[in-house]
Parts: sequence; structure tokens; C-alpha cells
Amino acid sequence: MNKPRLVILDDHETVTRLFAYELTASGWDAVAFTDPHAALAHMESQSIDVLLIDYRMPRMTGIEVVTRLRGAGWAGAVLMVTGSPGDLDDATVKSLGIFAVLEKPVGICELKQYLGFVAMSDGSGNGNGCASVVRSEPPGLNSER
Repeated sequence: MNKPRLVILDDHETVTRLFAYELTASGWDAVAFTDPHAALAHMESQSIDVLLIDYRMPRMTGIEVVTRLRGAGWAGAVLMVTGSPGDLDDATVKSLGIFAVLEKPVGICELKQYLGFVAMSDGSGNGNGCASVVRSEPPGLNSER
């Protein structure tokens, strides 16, 4: 069985290296980038299942990256992380099919839980009990949101 392929894009190299190391050890084929243009070029030439992306980066926002990918026909799952979830518009998140927006700091265990949900779904966050909304815990743990 092939390992699920994951791209990690964050402008903080320490974060990308840590996540790539931990997720590779957990069975993912993870590759990390700090430059959005390099990540986009990689994703154009590779079959990627999941994108873990920071919202705020200096060269391009996470929304801009996902918009480009969706425009090019990429239908993989997206997990977006941000320290400012209030800056994201729910309608944009939903229209781009972002599986979940996670508020920083995101722990590796929380991230692994979300990736487990992605692996069990179609990745879109639609029709599987998971909504594309800002959460700080995995879907279904807090029904009040």
C-alpha cells in the first residue's frame, strides 16, 4: 500500500521540519517547504493527497496558494493553520473545500488526529460529518460549534 503524500508549507522552517519528521515517522510521505512557489511547483509535478499550510506567509497567503491549486484542478485535502482564525472568512474556507482551519499552536497529536479524519473521508470536509469551520479540536468533539 502506498503512503499518503503530504506537503507541509509554512514560512517557519523549524515547524516544517518538525512536522515532516513526526508525520514521516507516522507513515506519511511528507515533504516540507517554506516557499509557496517551490511548493506549488512540486505539487504540479507530484500526486499529493494532503496540503498542510500556514495562512500567513510573507510571499503568498495560504488562501492564495489553495486558490491557485483549486484553479489548476487539484482536489486534495487542505488543513490550514493560523494564529488569527478570525481573519479567515468562513465562506472562502468552505468555497475552497478546506477540510479544517486549526488555530496555532497546533500540537503534533492534534495534527495526527485531523490527518486521521482526512484519511477516513473524501478530504473535502463535506458529506462526512466534518464541516469546514475553524476548530481547535477534531470534528465531533464539541457539538456546540
